[in-house]
Order: sequence, then C-alpha cells, then structure tokens
Amino acid sequence: MKKYICLLIMTVALWGCKSSQKAILTLPIPQTVEEPQYLSSRLQLTLPEKVGGQELNGTMKMKQGEMIQISLLMPILRTEILRLEIMPEQVLLIDRLHRRYVMASRDELIRLFRRQASFCELEALLVAASKAEGSTQFRGDDLGFAPFGDAQINFFNFSDKPIDLEPTKLSDRYKQITIDELMLMLQNSI
Repeated sequence: MKKYICLLIMTVALWGCKSSQKAILTLPIPQTVEEPQYLSSRLQLTLPEKVGGQELNGTMKMKQGEMIQISLLMPILRTEILRLEIMPEQVLLIDRLHRRYVMASRDELIRLFRRQASFCELEALLVAASKAEGSTQFRGDDLGFAPFGDAQINFFNFSDKPIDLEPTKLSDRYKQITIDELMLMLQNSI
C-alpha cells in the first residue's frame, strides 16, 4: 500500500510541475540538394588553329527542362554574332552576321554527333560544371561534335539566380537554311 501512495504522490507532484506549453518532437529533416531551376555563366570559346585560332567570349543561360541558350560575341565590339538555342527536341542556330538560321530537330542532329547526346545530359553537364568540384573546361570531342573536336569551351562565373529566358523570335530579314547547307559552310571554313 505504501508503494501505491508514494507512486500517487510522485505523479501528483510531477503533474503540478508540468509546463503549459506542449513539447513538440522535431526530427531533423534531411536536406536534399536541389538542382538549380536557372543557371547562367560566362564562357570563352577557343577555336582550333585550322579555323583561325580565335577566342570568342559569350554567355550561357539555362532554364531547366526547357532551354539552353548560348550567345557568342564579336571581339572588341561585343555584339552577338551567333546564338544557339537548345531545346529538348530541337535546336535553333542563328547566324547574326549573315542573317540566316537553322532550325533542326533532334533526329536531324543525331547524324552530326559521334554519340547521341540528349538535352538532359547537356543540362547535367552544365549543372556539374557549376559545382565547386566540377570541370568547367570541355572540348568539342567531349560533346561529340566532330567538326570542332579541337575547339575548347570554358565556363566561368556561374549564377543560379532566376533569369528571363524566352525563345528568340526572328524577323523576316533572316533566311532559313538547311542543316546540310550549314555543314557545307563549316567544312569550307575548316
């Protein structure tokens, strides 16, 4: 009987000491590393000696799952000379100097590449390059593009801040050419 009385007194004593606030058990939420929705960087393209050995500066902008836009700028004047818009199922290449463009589907591009590269792979490559331990320098061969296998591209000054990225609308002054015409022009310049 003494045991029950002691237990009752201890329960009443502890009951009186309770707080009016309720304790909430919180467990640490595992931190997941989210891939950036947006990614931008500056870039430098070094062309091989057989095509002039020039260095061109430019920018890269990416909206995850939608588009990767690469702009190359003319040295000194800093005006855009080439824009490349890569979307999951098509690519738009705009030659600003000669006012012409190529709109190619993914299937048309497969024959230009040594290996089939997907939009998702290119996105993953750029996201990995933006990480502190990621490689930021690539060759044309790394991307599977045969005509410019020796060209080098270096990405730097990455940012994951939101950016406004819309597909380019072309005026009637631009002439559409085929992918085969573009390849012929590239081969003649090499």
